[in-house]
Amino acid sequence: MLQFVFIKPLTALTAIILDHFDLYNDGDYDLNTGYLYLSIINNFSVSLSLYCLVLFYISTEERLKPFNPFYKFLTVKAVLFFSFW
Repeated sequence: MLQFVFIKPLTALTAIILDHFDLYNDGDYDLNTGYLYLSIINNFSVSLSLYCLVLFYISTEERLKPFNPFYKFLTVKAVLFFSFW
């Protein structure tokens, strides 16, 4: 899950640099622009993070039951999801 913490700032910085050189073109899925590649990297990173979070929740659900972890995991998932979109 922590890979998202490193990937997202790197792709954001890359987008800023590419935009400065007019190579980003937000919303353009052309193979010659960086937007397509950064979108693929971000999509993969978010999907992997959400998948790992669900696996972590499933594996620790019984041990953490006294602490009612469902809403905490839901909050983390919401932060991941909404920070991407």
